[in-house]
Amino acid sequence: MDAEVADIKTFGRFDLEKDPFETNNLAARETIRASGLKKSLDSVFADITAGSLLAPRRIVIDTSHEPVSVLTRQDLLGTGVGAWLSDKVFGYWIQKSAAAQRQLPDRNLV
Repeated sequence: MDAEVADIKTFGRFDLEKDPFETNNLAARETIRASGLKKSLDSVFADITAGSLLAPRRIVIDTSHEPVSVLTRQDLLGTGVGAWLSDKVFGYWIQKSAAAQRQLPDRNLV
């Protein structure tokens, strides 16, 4: 099967005014229009993912206006981070110190 045809079968195009619950996928009937829309969407996605917009943020700690930082799951990277209530989350934070030249005070970070 042609890869473009296979991709279009997984692409969704719906008339939300007539079909608000997205039960009737118009992409199968309107393949030329759906293919054009998908190519445009793929182009936008390629532009977005090529840049640094999706790169994980570095959390800046030890700034003068915020000497104590609380790291939460909201900025956590790793496995199982989508399971907010799970105790099986293993992750890490990408951080940098604003005061890297001075000695950092001892503290417990949870």
